[in-house]
Amino acid sequence: MSYKFVIDAKLIIEMALIKPNAALRMIEQPCLLVHGAEDSMVPVAISRDLARRVPRIRYVEVPGMDHGITDVNDEDGTSEASQRNFELVASMVSAHIRGTR
Repeated sequence: MSYKFVIDAKLIIEMALIKPNAALRMIEQPCLLVHGAEDSMVPVAISRDLARRVPRIRYVEVPGMDHGITDVNDEDGTSEASQRNFELVASMVSAHIRGTR
């Protein structure tokens, strides 16, 4: 299965409405920011910069992960690599919620 990324009105509106910088300034608790190193939609430089500027962000960059949790080489999200990404991100979120690393 192959898919194509489409920039349409819905995406443009969503991108205009989501302002993570402003939202993170309002949150006082520690934040976990997980970014796929191979993200095809959001450049990793944006998250790296945000993590440098907001000290309460714990930034984790996952090698081989695309946008979401899929592996960059997985077109339908069913590969073992995508499953490992899911398990890794789930464990990081769980540890973050518990206050452990």
